[in-house]
Order: sequence, then C-alpha cells, then structure tokens
Amino acid sequence: MNLSKRRSKASSRIDEVIQFFKNEKLKIFVVHAPGGFGKSPLLRKFPIKAMNEVVDREIWFIRDGIRDVRDAFNDEIGVRETAKERRKYVFVLDDADRADDIKDILACVTKSGIDAKIVFSLRTAGLSTLEETLVSTRCRDLTVITEYAHHPLIKLRQNKV
Repeated sequence: MNLSKRRSKASSRIDEVIQFFKNEKLKIFVVHAPGGFGKSPLLRKFPIKAMNEVVDREIWFIRDGIRDVRDAFNDEIGVRETAKERRKYVFVLDDADRADDIKDILACVTKSGIDAKIVFSLRTAGLSTLEETLVSTRCRDLTVITEYAHHPLIKLRQNKV
C-alpha cells in the first residue's frame, strides 16, 4: 500500500472519530488493531482535525496509573463545571486494554452528569474483555467499535480468511 493510501485511510478514520463527536447518542468510541498498527499516532492526530472542524469539545488525554481517576476527575473537571458554564469534553485513553480503572473511567464519563465522550484505543486481543466491561456497566449501547486496519498486513490477513 502506498503512502498516500495510508494517509487517506488514517484521514478517513479521523473523520469517523469527528463524526462520533457530533452524534449525541453515542458516548464511547473504540478503535482496535494489533500492536504496531498506528493506533497511538492516530489518537495524536485527531485533535488537530477536531480543532480545524471547530468541534466544540475540550480534548483531554488520560494517563492510566498516574492517580486515582475519580479524584483526578473531581479535581480537574468537577471544579470547572458551574450552573452557568457547562463544557463539553472528550477523554482519550490509549492502550485501554492495559488500564486498571476502565469501570471508573466509564462511570465518570457516563454517570457524572457532564457532557462527555471517550475514545479508547486498544489491541484487538483485549477487545473481548473491554466488551464484557461495556456490557457489565451498561455502556455497550452507547458504543461504536471499529477496527483500524490501514496496515497492509491486515489486508493480506483479511484476504486469506
């Protein structure tokens, strides 16, 4: 696959994330692929396009394991919200399959009363565990799951199946 086709695949995936931001019913976007397929670079690129598209959401990246997510959420987001000033957020968690506090993150995003969405990226091997968590927390209906398959080896594997 040539470089321009790769860019167009990444660009179309970024467009998909931007459209997700505009869908009021969906709260969780999951992108998965095997390791080394470009999920992390994709997550670093979409905020630029979101700003250019005038998406009215603040984008925050979560770093798992730094501190308790509920405390961080209350300290950073809770103090900013007032009756007069309501903000919209997007929280991004890379390598979600390695995070220990997914249920807490989901609770902060879906049950806190703020207008928030979350973007998870993870390896495909961890997708079934995340899906179980989404079902157990009653978040599956709020979720769109997509495979990030811009890498030529995925195309070869898909063609063999």
